[in-house]
Amino acid sequence: MDLDQFQENLLTQIKKFTEQIKQNVSKDQISLDRFKNHFLFISNQINNQLDKLKSIIFFDSSNVAEEQYKKEKQKNSQDIKSLVQKLSKQVRASLEQRGDFFFENVELENFEAPALVFKKFTNCCGYFQMKDEQRNGRGIEFFDSGAFYEGYFKNDKACGKGYYISSTGLIHQGYNKDDAYQGYGEWPLQESYIGEHDDNQANGYGKKFYKNGEIYHGFWKDNKRFGYGELYSKGSLISRGIYHNDKIIKQI
Repeated sequence: MDLDQFQENLLTQIKKFTEQIKQNVSKDQISLDRFKNHFLFISNQINNQLDKLKSIIFFDSSNVAEEQYKKEKQKNSQDIKSLVQKLSKQVRASLEQRGDFFFENVELENFEAPALVFKKFTNCCGYFQMKDEQRNGRGIEFFDSGAFYEGYFKNDKACGKGYYISSTGLIHQGYNKDDAYQGYGEWPLQESYIGEHDDNQANGYGKKFYKNGEIYHGFWKDNKRFGYGELYSKGSLISRGIYHNDKIIKQI
């Protein structure tokens, strides 16, 4: 069923519901409890229709935004390629390994001005969707330090889902807020972290894979193991306990 059909069904439900209310109020033949149950039943039907509408609108909007973005990247492909070639071998290798990157936040899309515009700032340059003279929407950012970022922006700052590669090739894919890692994110390398972030640091629950093969599952505070955690090696539990400032202080 397409969007137009959903809208038609929804309007039919609302009209039907309105007529039933008029009849019930005028005839006074239905008890109050029965009327309430009937009201809730029709309301749930309408809410279900609205949920389906939202999912279709989200899907259609995402497709529209994605197609516009692809066209804009293709239009500026030569300049973007030139900027990519200036990145280090490590960064280019990480960029090639990342595969497809999926944007997925309609609220951060810039439907009003989807064009990618080249802008140069104090410490970076790149192609961005602009609104109110600020980066808003999607963008590709090349830092003077050699780092790379592709993702969403809001009010001139990285916000929402993004893909960051440091100047040494380290990858972070996850969520940002005000130019800092915020919420779930991954560092998918040999010694990597997967979990929650706050203010650019591991905070909350996360999992870390160490170069020696050990894996830590547990809680973090400011990039240090803090609170309950478990340490594994080759699939076997080594220790579990309470951590403070990256050290276990009590075995459990």
